Amino acid sequence: MKIACLADTHLSSPELESDSLFPKQMHALRKMHASRLYDEIRSGIDRSFTLATRLLRSRSYPLLVHLGDLTGGYMEYGMAHPSTRALAITAKQTLTACTQKLRFCAGNLDLGYASGLGSDVSWRSIEAWRSDVDELFWFEEVNHLLMIGICSTLANYQGTDARIRKLADDQTTFVAATLTAYPAHDWLLFAHSPWLGRPLLRVIEHRMPDLQTFAFGDLHNPRFGNLLRAAARFTTPLTANTPGSTLKTQLRCLRKSVMVPSLAPLWWRGHAFLEMQLHAGSVDAEQRHLSIDQSWTHAPGAHFWECLWWMLRPRRRPARWT
Repeated sequence: MKIACLADTHLSSPELESDSLFPKQMHALRKMHASRLYDEIRSGIDRSFTLATRLLRSRSYPLLVHLGDLTGGYMEYGMAHPSTRALAITAKQTLTACTQKLRFCAGNLDLGYASGLGSDVSWRSIEAWRSDVDELFWFEEVNHLLMIGICSTLANYQGTDARIRKLADDQTTFVAATLTAYPAHDWLLFAHSPWLGRPLLRVIEHRMPDLQTFAFGDLHNPRFGNLLRAAARFTTPLTANTPGSTLKTQLRCLRKSVMVPSLAPLWWRGHAFLEMQLHAGSVDAEQRHLSIDQSWTHAPGAHFWECLWWMLRPRRRPARWT
């Protein structure tokens, strides 16, 4: 059985004020120039989504899993804003027509950041996601394989909102109960971020021998996924004498991981997804690249060093957006 995985589609609000694409760079430009750059990047993102859905519809995979950052969020508070909520609803409708079954794992831009990176998780975004997109954690049983999807933003939540802390605890309990209910199944784990959080790592530690694949997104460029997996392989032996260590479990997950590249042309050329062939006792994964004109690989936002500068550039007196 073949399934498809998408990640980081980053469908962005038409409003420049959403700050959903490189806000430091945008605010350093006059509004006319910022709007032109913003619209050019958005156009490339929309084009990648259109091309992908056209191909997915023709292949009709029985299961499609989207690994988060469906939208670019709004002011780092997730999809609570009407414009990004509308984008998410429309995107789900489009993807539903491409597959027999569709599942999502929420990303940080869908819900807001987990902690300390500009804002906090928005409860309104969580409510919007659960109402309009999918559950925050779920499982599917396919060909005697157990597939568990989790919300990595919840798994890493360190904030003080009691409602969100309870959801994070519920997710950990759900994963533990699901693994207990299927003791003889090999399993796959799906999440947006490669980092899983200590509570979750503790409950999956005893089932690591049965984990076939850990699929994640977030890093965009597949080279980063390869580097992370190689680093995990190199450092795992250093934790051999630390039984019960959550770091050891995290590294073991990364050793069994496969990164789903971003569909959006951000931080690299984009226009890619992952195809997984599910076998009894094994999973084969292969990147699928959409056929694009070579000139598209030179679009704004598709180059690592350019994006890094846009993200890290020192704050200057912002241009007046009047």
